[in-house]
Amino acid sequence: MDAGELVQHGTHEALMTTKGHYQSLMKQFSSNKDTKGVMDGKSIDREFAVNCIPTSQDSTSSYADKYTKGVLTDRETSKVGDISFAAYMSYIRASGGTIVCSCVLLLYICALSAVAFTEWWFGLWIKRMNAPVLDSFPSNDTTVAIKNIAFPGQSYNVTTSPRMLKEEEETNWYLSIYIYSTLGILGLAVLKGVVAGSVLTKAAVTLHSNVVGRIMGVPMQFFDANPPGRIINRFSRDIEEADIFIPHQLDMVLQGIIMFVISLITMAFNFPLFLIAVVPITCYFYTINTIASVPIRNFKRLENIVRSPLIGHVTTTCNGLSTVVSCSQQSLFMQGCQQHSDMTSVGMFLFDSSMRWMSFWMDDGGSLLAIISTIIVVSTKGAVSPALAVLSLTMCINTTSLIQFFTRSINEVEGRFTSIERIHEYENLEIEKDAGDLQTDTEWPNQGMIVFSNVEMKYRIDMDPVLKNISFYVFPGQKVGIVGRTGAGKSSLATALFRLADLSRGQVLIDDIDITRIPRKWLRSKLSLIPQDPVLFAGTLRYNLDPFKKHTDEEVWKTIEQVHLKEKMKPLDLTLDLNIEENGENFSVGERQLICLARAILRQNKILVLDEATASIDTTTDALIQETVKASFSSCTVLTIAHRLNTVLHCDVILVMEAGRVIEMGNPQTLLKNPSSYFNDMIRAQTTQSHDI
Repeated sequence: MDAGELVQHGTHEALMTTKGHYQSLMKQFSSNKDTKGVMDGKSIDREFAVNCIPTSQDSTSSYADKYTKGVLTDRETSKVGDISFAAYMSYIRASGGTIVCSCVLLLYICALSAVAFTEWWFGLWIKRMNAPVLDSFPSNDTTVAIKNIAFPGQSYNVTTSPRMLKEEEETNWYLSIYIYSTLGILGLAVLKGVVAGSVLTKAAVTLHSNVVGRIMGVPMQFFDANPPGRIINRFSRDIEEADIFIPHQLDMVLQGIIMFVISLITMAFNFPLFLIAVVPITCYFYTINTIASVPIRNFKRLENIVRSPLIGHVTTTCNGLSTVVSCSQQSLFMQGCQQHSDMTSVGMFLFDSSMRWMSFWMDDGGSLLAIISTIIVVSTKGAVSPALAVLSLTMCINTTSLIQFFTRSINEVEGRFTSIERIHEYENLEIEKDAGDLQTDTEWPNQGMIVFSNVEMKYRIDMDPVLKNISFYVFPGQKVGIVGRTGAGKSSLATALFRLADLSRGQVLIDDIDITRIPRKWLRSKLSLIPQDPVLFAGTLRYNLDPFKKHTDEEVWKTIEQVHLKEKMKPLDLTLDLNIEENGENFSVGERQLICLARAILRQNKILVLDEATASIDTTTDALIQETVKASFSSCTVLTIAHRLNTVLHCDVILVMEAGRVIEMGNPQTLLKNPSSYFNDMIRAQTTQSHDI
């Protein structure tokens, strides 16, 4: 393929006999293998220190049991028992603190008290209207007044008396208070909705921001131990609970509690005997609530946990969808998705079933309370006014519904607060400990010398070391090729250099400064890395190359030209504002790698690490990257981690690793001349494999 067109097609032997693209690519590949290990102006006769060279038997045994003592991925666990007080306080702090929450609660009390006052006032008005003849006027009062009321085209005479005027004044008085209280209800309801909505929204936003900030600071071992689906679950479903469901449930709970208390006070004031029935009914509701709260809470925790594998399965399937389709494995992945969906549905079903079980028994208790209240009202006929009797009975019936609704909401809020508990767990994640406070020169490192001294590193405390007693020197400006089989510890060297994991023993020096004394952020800003999988962010091309806007457009274009991308962009009239899709999907893998290389060139750091940077690209792009690295980083220290040995033959030094140890180090030509060297064996094995192909 060339420029999106099929230019040649045939077998290897047939294409090699024809001059064309395939033959030129193979010649280029062969020339890279035969490259001499001498760079212009560079000497190859330097002495290199290798502290530890173990025997092959020791290497083999260590490599065999490397992964037998620990499991990299942790099993997801959940809390047990009641929701912790710390989780509730976390939500209160995110809302603005106890003072803000107290103000919101007071606003709820005022709003619902206004509703109760309006109902009480209306009952009082009815009682006054049904009262006997007013005693403030004598019965023989016959004073009358005649008013003339005129309408367009006709007039009427209305006869009134002081008693009628008094009744009219009282009616206007009761009506005015009722209207104002109704308007107060409306105003307080709007104010309550705005304030409560703002506070609860702030809580969700603050929790999300806290968790994001914490996740960005955790050690890399956290992402090794927790699959992507587990992390996405916290940021999707758990945040959704805090953002949507919990505010809605809290609103209903607060209204239910306050209305229940008001109804209880009203009943107790009008019918003191009602308090006799409250005690056993309260015990009944408390017992049902205690029994139901445990399974509701635990089933919700189960639902939260079993959703993570489903999200992880869907995520990985979407990322590898092209491979799944090309291998005709759709049915297998659909079956896996169905199994994970069934497990998630089981958790949801158990949670809803436990809620319905509690509601059933709460309805029975509420019905019993309504029956008792009705019997009391009927048996005390005449003791209170009919208006207050009706009001009390109505509120009693409402209380029956409120108790069931209130208790169910309380348990549902507690169940949904398991998501806040899970979010709070991520708020307390241990971030990278940065004990280094040494302030280096802005030009550091100005030489690029690297020293590994007796370095031992573990990704986790309960796992075997991945680097074992590593010691070697890299002189300023040297080009070092790091080779070894899969799992030998090549990328772990870069991990130790960037302090992505803490060392168990030993130290790493850059320009004679221990990197543990340097803040991680400053250290990583002074090192450049080009990984195997190129990383691009959604945004413009300029943002991906210079996110902090430290360079001019001319410098950026010069860098693009150095990586041979300018000739592809100019004919298409592309600018630095070219939009890059997420993960750089609108660029090929090779072009993405060249953009990452341009980013490293623009930073002008003294140390560059190429971690399998050319493992997944074609030989032409590989040659471009090697040429650019040779030209742009001629005075820099370059560590090249490679599987394809021909890509490191031009290096000054070859470092061979096996089972976390350095087993060989030296000039590539010197190692190739030694028939017993490990590097020579690897070259012969690769050459034999190429001939077989």
